[in-house]
Amino acid sequence: MKTLSLVLRIVAILAAVASTALFFLAKGKLAEKESQLTATQQTLQSTEGNLATAKASITALENKLAAESQALANTKNQLASVRSEAYTSRQELSRTRQQLGQTRTRIVELEENAKELKNELAMAERRANEVVNSTGEKDELLARIEELESSKENLQNELELAKSRPADSATPRGQSGSGSQVAGGVSSQNPAVLTRLSVETKIQSVSSKNGLIVLHADPSLGLAPGQKLRLIHDLRNLGSVEVSVVENSLALANVLPGTNVASLDAGSEIQLFR
Repeated sequence: MKTLSLVLRIVAILAAVASTALFFLAKGKLAEKESQLTATQQTLQSTEGNLATAKASITALENKLAAESQALANTKNQLASVRSEAYTSRQELSRTRQQLGQTRTRIVELEENAKELKNELAMAERRANEVVNSTGEKDELLARIEELESSKENLQNELELAKSRPADSATPRGQSGSGSQVAGGVSSQNPAVLTRLSVETKIQSVSSKNGLIVLHADPSLGLAPGQKLRLIHDLRNLGSVEVSVVENSLALANVLPGTNVASLDAGSEIQLFR
């Protein structure tokens, strides 16, 4: 009995010791767990802060990305516009180059035409000089000029009379008197005053330096070398010329003394008076 009691006591002591050990062991584990929990909570809080910061950074990055995307879209639009403008500029440059080429070709053609006209004018001047030098009639020409100058006043009177009295109502038969006339008609003293006026023709060019004039020689005018003509504009005498060369519907004439060359303009419409 004593042995059993002793054994039970020893077992009870051992159980108490084990319980105490387990208590302290459990208490240490609990403290460790509480410490781990505290650390975990701190870590969680720190992680939540980092997560909030990360979310804010993500939001900022998303906003920046949206802005960059918008800027990229604007840049693409600007690039497309620049490309379109560059394409248009290239087309304009191509057209300009083409027009420049055409203009250069036209300039070359005009220069060649100018050279040909200069050559023709020089040839015409040589022919005119040859005609003037070959005739040997300078004295006769001067005498003719003096005669024409002397008749200038009479011719002017006739022209003024023709201007004030149209030629379409000549003196009818049955009326007598050298000075009689129908109202608005031409005096019977000069029944052919206006019949010597040609149809209108055009001055092609005038060289005041060389004293030459080029007229449009319509075949109906019947121009021929050697003819002396007066140039009439609006029934006003502009001066006298002498035809030297007639070729290819053009007539080259020498401007005679007493002619106001400044009143002769290229392109002007005139009449010829024989």
